[in-house]
Amino acid sequence: MPNIVARWRDWDDRGLEHLALRETDAGIEATSVIIGRADPAEGGAPFAARYRILCDAAWRVRELEVELIGEPAR
Repeated sequence: MPNIVARWRDWDDRGLEHLALRETDAGIEATSVIIGRADPAEGGAPFAARYRILCDAAWRVRELEVELIGEPAR
């Protein structure tokens, strides 16, 4: 599988996501950064997040990391 990079906006044009998908010796790794703003009905606050998903060769999720960028660690 070749490395894949994709970028898209959501339907309401409130956010953008950049995703990199690659095959590793352990399986498949997806890493992504999301920037956007919440629904205006919920205050419309801006946010940024990143996530990383590791799957085995059969696409079963083995590890997941999610982080809000700019938020204190919990």
